[in-house]
Amino acid sequence: MKNRSRPLTPEEIETVRLMYVGDKLTNVQISAKYGKQPNWVNHLATRHGWPLRSGMIATPKAPRAKTPTSMSRGPRPATQAELILQRRAEDAARQKELYGDALPDVDVLKKRGFVLTREDDKIRVGNKLLTFAEMKEMANRERRLAGEPEITSPVRKATKTAGGLKVGDSVALTPKPGRVGTPMSPRKEKLSGAALAAAERAAETSIDLGPPPRMEWIALDRLVVDHSYQRTMGKDNWSHVNRITRDFRWLYCQPLCCAPTKDGKFAVFDGQHRLEASRKHPLIEEMPCYIVEAPGVGDQARAFEALNGRRIGITRLQRFWAAHTAGDSKALRIAAIAKKAGIIISRIGGLLPPKTTFSTFTIEKLFQWGDNAVIAGLKALADAQPKTVNAFRSAIIYAAVTIAGEEGEQFDRARMTAVLAVLDINAEVAKAAAEKARAGGTIERILLAALHARYRKAPK
Repeated sequence: MKNRSRPLTPEEIETVRLMYVGDKLTNVQISAKYGKQPNWVNHLATRHGWPLRSGMIATPKAPRAKTPTSMSRGPRPATQAELILQRRAEDAARQKELYGDALPDVDVLKKRGFVLTREDDKIRVGNKLLTFAEMKEMANRERRLAGEPEITSPVRKATKTAGGLKVGDSVALTPKPGRVGTPMSPRKEKLSGAALAAAERAAETSIDLGPPPRMEWIALDRLVVDHSYQRTMGKDNWSHVNRITRDFRWLYCQPLCCAPTKDGKFAVFDGQHRLEASRKHPLIEEMPCYIVEAPGVGDQARAFEALNGRRIGITRLQRFWAAHTAGDSKALRIAAIAKKAGIIISRIGGLLPPKTTFSTFTIEKLFQWGDNAVIAGLKALADAQPKTVNAFRSAIIYAAVTIAGEEGEQFDRARMTAVLAVLDINAEVAKAAAEKARAGGTIERILLAALHARYRKAPK
C-alpha cells in the first residue's frame, strides 16, 4: 500500500484523472489503489474541477425550514480562528500594559531567543537585571546583528535656549584664547586571566625553523609512499583519484611534499592522491615536489600528521561563492533565483538575518521543479516571514518550494503566504526533528507533509 501522507506528483494525478473520467473503476477501487480513504477521489475531483461521473450529479438540497428550536438557539458560537484572534489581542494588550513604549525592544529580544521578565521598574533579560535604557541599547545591538534599522528615542525640539534666546536669534561669538594641549595616548585595554594567556599564546612564534626546503621536478618512478603511516587507499580514495585524473590541470595541482630516502628516492608524506592520479595520467611523467629534510620515518609521520590533521575544510557555502566568482552556471542560476525572490545568500554561517539563506545546495536540488516554482515558494516565505531571524532554513525552503512545484499552475501563493505567516518555523523544525528521531525519515519530508496538510485546509 502506498504512503497515505505522501502528496501525489502531477503524473500520478493525471493517471487518477484518466481512471476517474474513463469510469472503469469505482471510487472505492481508485482510492484503495492509492491507499486513501474511500471518499478521497471525490475530494480530488472537486479540487481539480473534473466533470462529475454518471449517476453522481449533485442535486441541490431543499432549504431546511426554520423551526422554533432552531430559531431559538441564540448567537452563533465563536469559531476556533476567532478565539485565537481574541486570545492574541488580549495577550497583546497585556504585553502593552506591562512594557509600554519598550514593547518593540522586548519583541526584538524575544525573537533573538532571550527570556524577559518585568521586575518592578527594571527588566530581567536572561540572568541580567537591566534598566529600560540598557535594554534599549541591547535591543539596538541585536537589531544591528540582524541587519534591521535601530530605533532611536525621539528628539525634543527646543524653542528657547537656557540663556533665554529664541530660535533664530544671532549671537556674537567671543574667540577663546589658544590652548596648547598634549595628544592623548591610545588607551590600552588591560587583560587578565584566560584572556591574557590567550593573547600571549597568540603572540608566540616558533624558534627553530629547521633546514630550508627546495623545489624540484622529480620523475614518478622515484616517488614512493611509506604505508607504515600513510592511509590505505579505499574505494572513496580511488574515486577521489579518478576525479583528480579526469580534471587534472597544473592550475589545480599543488606540489607534493616529500623527503629524500637513503636509496635515492623520495618518500611522499603529503599528496598521495595527486601522486596516484599523475601515475594514471598518460601525459604526466614527473611532478613538482617540495622537498624537506626528514631523514627518519618518525619525522615523516609527524609531518604527515601536521599537514593533514590541522586543515580547516572548505564549507559548502564557500564552495558556492568560489563557483559563483568563477562563473559556474549552477551558482549563477541560484544567485539569479535568490535575487528575483528578494532574498540574500549569506557569505558566512551562523544565525541568519531576515530574508537571508545559505541553503544553496537545497535550492539546487529543487531545480527539478523549474525556476518559477522555486521563486514562487521563496517569495511566499519572504512575504510571510519578512522580519524573522533564521526563517530561510533548508527544511522550510524544501517544503514550500516542493508544494509550489507539485501544485504547478494551481499553486496559490497568497494562500501559502497566509499559512506560513502564522507558522512558528523554529518550533515546526524542532517538532520534525523529534519525529525523525522517533520514527525515522528526514526532517524535510516530515515538514513537507505537515505544511501540505495546513495548505490543503487553508481557505482559498
